[in-house]
Amino acid sequence: MFRSAIAFTLVLLSGSAHALDPTLSISQLHHDAWTSKDGMPGDVWEMTQDRDGFMWFATPSGLYRFDGVRFEHIRSLGGQPLLSNVIATVRAFPDGSLWIGYRYAGMSVVRDGRLRHYSEADGYEPGTVYSIVADERGRTWAATSKGLFMLDGSRWHKIGADWGLDGRSEGLRRDPTGRLWVNTENALFYRDPGVDRFVPSGLTGQHFNVMPDRDGHLWLWYLDRVTRLPERLATPPKPRDWWTTSYSFDAIFDRDGNLWHAGIGLYRMSPDALARTGVWYPRTDPGEHAPASLVSGDAMTMFEDREGNVWLGTRRGVDRFRRDRIVSMGLPAGYSYAALAVDDGGRLWARAESTRQPRLWVYGAAGPEDQPERDVQGLATAVDGALLLSRAGYIERRKGSGRTRIPFPDGVPQAAMDAGVRTMLDDGRGLWAGFAYDKLYRWTGDRWHPAHEYGVPDPEPICMARGADGTVWFGYRDSTVVSLREGQVRRYGSADGLGVGVVARVYDAGGVTLVAGDKGLSMLSAGRFVPVRLADPQALAGITGMLLRADGDLWLNGSRGLVRIPAAQWRAFLKAPAGTIATYDLFDATDGYPGIAQFRSGQSSLLETPDGRLWLHGTDGAAWIDPARLPRNGMAPPVHVLSVSAGGRSLDATGPLTLPAGTQDLQIAYTAPSFTMPERVRFRYRLEGVDDDWRDAGPRRTAYYTRLGPGSYRFIVSAANEDGV
Repeated sequence: MFRSAIAFTLVLLSGSAHALDPTLSISQLHHDAWTSKDGMPGDVWEMTQDRDGFMWFATPSGLYRFDGVRFEHIRSLGGQPLLSNVIATVRAFPDGSLWIGYRYAGMSVVRDGRLRHYSEADGYEPGTVYSIVADERGRTWAATSKGLFMLDGSRWHKIGADWGLDGRSEGLRRDPTGRLWVNTENALFYRDPGVDRFVPSGLTGQHFNVMPDRDGHLWLWYLDRVTRLPERLATPPKPRDWWTTSYSFDAIFDRDGNLWHAGIGLYRMSPDALARTGVWYPRTDPGEHAPASLVSGDAMTMFEDREGNVWLGTRRGVDRFRRDRIVSMGLPAGYSYAALAVDDGGRLWARAESTRQPRLWVYGAAGPEDQPERDVQGLATAVDGALLLSRAGYIERRKGSGRTRIPFPDGVPQAAMDAGVRTMLDDGRGLWAGFAYDKLYRWTGDRWHPAHEYGVPDPEPICMARGADGTVWFGYRDSTVVSLREGQVRRYGSADGLGVGVVARVYDAGGVTLVAGDKGLSMLSAGRFVPVRLADPQALAGITGMLLRADGDLWLNGSRGLVRIPAAQWRAFLKAPAGTIATYDLFDATDGYPGIAQFRSGQSSLLETPDGRLWLHGTDGAAWIDPARLPRNGMAPPVHVLSVSAGGRSLDATGPLTLPAGTQDLQIAYTAPSFTMPERVRFRYRLEGVDDDWRDAGPRRTAYYTRLGPGSYRFIVSAANEDGV
């Protein structure tokens, strides 16, 4: 008889999470939305995150569970059907239980895999459930349309005037000190831990919500304002606990201190602004209002998960905001073909165009500041730090408060006058300029000289660069480069090992000359070019910007995104250039990359400002990345086996299994809830008794085995998030 036992080993690790930078606008955060087309219907009334890491959503069309990749419509739990699809609230408790409140049908709880329904026989009066919490003794409390109820043991008790509560409860919250807050139709009451009586707060009004900020200080949310809790009601603040971070509110404080408000639209106020006021009216007071087009629908409820992502439940679905590694510069939508340069004061300048209309910005404390010039075609930085601007009919040089003009050469055709300079380079003693539809010239302070006077081809190059030793490099479309040093000219091409295609960029990386083109990247070594190889060759295609930072990391901006080669890996490659660089980081659209790297003749698409940020541009605009402050997700994704099937039949995956004789095909579905970059969660597994080593599954969440023989097996699966945790 064929017998096969499978045990599942699951490991749950903890770690730190990153928050949303309060200096970034809502529009600069990474935004995703899921609606009915993604399996997530609208009217999200409440959200919670359970102990196992799953997100749960209460909606009038059902209860939904989410692992970051797939939404599941949950119709039954523990083998029993739910009482209704109209779910008013869902709350995860720290003991692992999940409480479900219905709009009309009552309440249920699933604990240790078993579903329990409560009815009149348990002392409970079914009605719309508004809120569910537990007190310091572990007793469950529920605010419903029929009143306030408390579960003591196995029986519910209705709480009323005998507990000091006057009126019908409409909301229930627990603060970090363990105090319970109940709001009735027009008043707010509280109960301290260990005391079975409610005390009037003396506050009146409608629709209170009590919420703690990141330091544990309490605030009150009304329909029209958010205000600090009066000092007379305050208790010494305590750090936020499970009850203030595991389910959604109409308004929340994130872990960075920002106040988010889901009202008529989405609002946010920074901690600095809040520190200057005791009351905030979201509709009229200063604050950041997210554009209505940004979110999926009317805002209803908000939540911050354990990784620091902020969620918004809407009429049409659910939205998530998280910090990007690459942050938009904030140029107007639709502007591309950017050029970037830094002036002698360390300020960043950007030029971009929309429908052939160029604009110029300088980046200030509040973001890009529009400049009056409307004819700038290109930007560059001179050796002495001066800003060079290619304009209509002349090149402008700005240094400090001084401005000088260098007129275009005589005889430049009108087409070149209109299109301007495509590439320009200050070599320290002169200014090279390649004119559109014309030739390459060099300005020496009093006149222009054609390139052939220096032994360099007259046709305009695609790019130019200056090496640390003073060598001037010229790159061309036929996979050739020309060097000029102390009057000596040398040409490199296919006979010298260069085969990168159209040369987009030449760069001196600490004395090592790199040449990038649409087909790859090469390095000059001992008079010949050798290819630079990564594990994925396409990661080096279309490089238009290169930068070697002071820490030794090499950054490359190309068609696949932004590549970082760690200093140790780069040094190892320089010692053995015949090898392949296996370890590197690729930042793409998931990290906030703006489209793809855009080829623009003569313009480097990557530079560094004095504050250490790297600036780049792609087809969707300009952006920056701060290598010293990259957000890191320290939360290890908890792994769960979802189902096991054999021979087309589903099996119970909660423990060891015995499979019938003759079973050969086995499928095991697993997941790991993670919400910052779920598409980058990677899995590996092995079936002991079959696999000698781990199988790398990548993002796949199903394991397949065929032709299993009789025996005992043990299945182990592990996962890592986007940062390898």
